[in-house]
Amino acid sequence: MRGVQRFLVALALLSAAACSSVAVTPRGLRECDVPREEREQLVEKWTDAVARCNEFLASPYRHALPAGQIVLDDASGMRFEYGGKTWPLEVRCTSWGDLVLWFGFQAQERTYGFTVGECPPERDRVADNALFRDEGGHPMESDIVADLILHEATHVISGEGALGFWKSTSYYCEAFFLFRYGPTHSDERRAYGTNEEYHAFIQSVGRTDEMPALLLKQLDDHIAQSPTDSCRHETKAVDP
Repeated sequence: MRGVQRFLVALALLSAAACSSVAVTPRGLRECDVPREEREQLVEKWTDAVARCNEFLASPYRHALPAGQIVLDDASGMRFEYGGKTWPLEVRCTSWGDLVLWFGFQAQERTYGFTVGECPPERDRVADNALFRDEGGHPMESDIVADLILHEATHVISGEGALGFWKSTSYYCEAFFLFRYGPTHSDERRAYGTNEEYHAFIQSVGRTDEMPALLLKQLDDHIAQSPTDSCRHETKAVDP
């Protein structure tokens, strides 16, 4: 119960404070209060991460997500397009994201996309946040950023997770009263399934030997044998 008490205290403190929320977009990064060279590097990193996501989505490793593509828009950020439909994947750095990061999680899905928290060196929320940095403020490589994007995209597109009031209530009740976190949480299993698929994919990138075929077979065997209470790999997409 100590973790629950810590959460409730933190939530009370957060509720008493003014809520801070900024949109993270390529345009915002180009105008934020960090050195120009770093701004350009962040936009490039994000662009590379989205390109890697789309490589994965077009690969035979993808199962839990539909075969769409992620579009990075300069003004509004990301969106997922598939079958004539569009799901928002906007990123916001918020006070709630700060709390999520304090508990050791990188991001939290939302109906608009996902929220992240502010990270050291805390110069500008648009740049110094958990989309680009880990909890300690260390920059993440574009392939790691892609992993995070795909995880949160799975939540939004499948409609599983803390999306809206009632789903959020159910999500947090399961987490804090049944002590289910990570892939043990019923709303996390498909998102972690995407991560498993992506990790197999990323190991195959640039390989010209027999390794890609072996990795794909191992993934297929895993999917065939894994119970749905540990991970889910079947595609699910709800109306945006």
